Order: sequence, then C-alpha cells, then structure tokens
Amino acid sequence: YPLNRDLLASARLHLQHAVFVNGLGYLLHPAVPIGPASHVADIATGTGIFALALAAAHPEARVEASDISLAQVPAQHWWPANVTFAVLDIFQDPLPASLLARYDVLCLRHFVSLQPGDPRPLIARLLAMLRPGGYLHWQEWDL
Repeated sequence: YPLNRDLLASARLHLQHAVFVNGLGYLLHPAVPIGPASHVADIATGTGIFALALAAAHPEARVEASDISLAQVPAQHWWPANVTFAVLDIFQDPLPASLLARYDVLCLRHFVSLQPGDPRPLIARLLAMLRPGGYLHWQEWDL
C-alpha cells in the first residue's frame, strides 16, 4: 500500500467516503439485495468507514471487513455486533479456503488506481469469494 496510514490519510478516506455516498445518493447500489442472512465483505477497508456504515444501515446483515493492515480501524470495543475486521492480503495466493464462495456481496472501492496493471487476477479472486448469484459492488473514481 503506497499511501500513508496516519491521521491525514484517515481523514482523506473519510472524505472520499462522504463524497461517494453524497454524490451517488446511496451507500450500496439499490439493486443489490441485503437481507437477514446476507454475508457481506468489504475488501481493502482502510478505516472501516464503509463497513461500519453498511452495518449500521443493515443491522440484519453480517459484515466482514479486511485490509492488509488494521492500523486505521477503530478499536474493537467500537465495532457493532454485526461487524468483524481481519487482516487479508487480497493478492496473496492462494486465498484461504474459508473465503471461497462465502459472500453474497463483496464491496471494493478506490482500488484500481492503487494497484496498476492487469485487474483480471484480482477480479478472479473476488469472484471466487462470491456465492453463486452474489454481487460485486466495485466503485472507482472516473477522473
């Protein structure tokens, strides 16, 4: 991860989150169904703001957030009951077997600009984590 993980970096991530949500008018695309048994992953969670907001908006869903470092995530006593955070390097081969076909929805934001090159290996990993019929909710800047 080429960017810092300090207070300014955390503030930047929170601002990016606000810009996306306010600009789009939604946290998760309205066509993506979330129900009582939904299992959602937030990959490259950063500060965890997206996962925490999603968990608050959908308390019936289970949200698992991951990043290569949890340095910017709030302390565990601040986590809602329906959220967990874990260290995961999405580029590490192989993916843990426990993550295969695990999620109904997989969320990822601001990733292509940080990982230049062919995105197909990443896409294959992400799709392997989805249950059949699952949704990949990927948001990127279009600058």
